Amino acid sequence: MRKEERILRFVGTFNKYGPYRRFIKRLDKATEKEGIPGAAREIFSKFKLKTTAYWDGDQRHTQEILKDTSKPVILVSNHPHMIEPLFFVAALPPRKNLSVVALSGVEYFFGKEIKSCLIPVYHKFIFEGKRHRQIRRDRNTKQIFEAEKRLADGGAIMIMPDGGDKTGNWRNGSLQLLEKALNLPEAYLVMAKVDNAKKGDLISLLFRRFVKRSPFEKTVSISRAIPVRDIPIPNELKNKETKTNADYKNVAIAMENFYNMWQNSEK
Repeated sequence: MRKEERILRFVGTFNKYGPYRRFIKRLDKATEKEGIPGAAREIFSKFKLKTTAYWDGDQRHTQEILKDTSKPVILVSNHPHMIEPLFFVAALPPRKNLSVVALSGVEYFFGKEIKSCLIPVYHKFIFEGKRHRQIRRDRNTKQIFEAEKRLADGGAIMIMPDGGDKTGNWRNGSLQLLEKALNLPEAYLVMAKVDNAKKGDLISLLFRRFVKRSPFEKTVSISRAIPVRDIPIPNELKNKETKTNADYKNVAIAMENFYNMWQNSEK
């Protein structure tokens, strides 16, 4: 186990004690009942958060797709800083087989029910030897296969393709999962953008909760449910059986352009 993981696991042991332990149990109970959106709403209640969702197109149809646990759905959200995805998840209807692709380490802070809804991916660290690099790649490959399996079984998978990248550029790894979804005839894509995301949102959230005692609010724009077959990806990429890293990069560029086009249309 890497040093960073040992530290996170040690910090995560605090979820076994005191008030935080009771809160973790509440989150697990909410997750068991409504999936991870229920846990997000429990966090919102605890910290006085509020999300206002603006649905594009037929809201009822999109929500029916999101509730249907037999329909594979890829959810794509921006993630420029830290807490934006939480506002998107809280706006979603209950769904027990919704999983979130998240940076490894997050799972140590939650109970077993939420852990089962997380698919951790491993980030490159500054000091990384050849051995650790290969271990990280093997782990991430395994997690992509796990996400593909859940999607093929009718699950919903939420990804943040920019991975917190300050430049906003989309990463190839998440798009491999989206590319696999293109082969599922019943799969849908739902995109979201958390508006007015700022670097200091987490500090503002804590300040409002414990000092001003006032709600912290964000608005979320959510697209209609789009069949993946309608995503404008070049046919030569769709039909290519074996894809190279360059191919995945081209898929990422096409998807990023599609997302940005939708985002600009919402302004």
